[in-house]
Amino acid sequence: MTKTKGSLFSVGNILNSSWGYEQTNVTFYQVTGVNGVYVTLEEIGSNRVSGDSCSSTVMPNEKIKSGETFRRKMKGTKENPYVMINSYKYAKKWNGKPQTVTGYA
Repeated sequence: MTKTKGSLFSVGNILNSSWGYEQTNVTFYQVTGVNGVYVTLEEIGSNRVSGDSCSSTVMPNEKIKSGETFRRKMKGTKENPYVMINSYKYAKKWNGKPQTVTGYA
């Protein structure tokens, strides 16, 4: 699968999702395929770069793979693309900066 002309995502892009209730979780994904309006994603791990169990920052680690690949429809605009991961979580292009996670209240 290759990049489709005008596609919102490209193979290799890293996406992140920030979600949670009374805590902030961050999940990273890597685009492994693009086919029409769909992307194939694989969840990847992260490394803590600063902080403690109450609040810290994390960066994606492409060497850590988590689970099977899955397909989602691309949504949004060229300036703000995203994919819905499930009913409570969406992922957008990672901005290249550490992401903040927080512990339970």
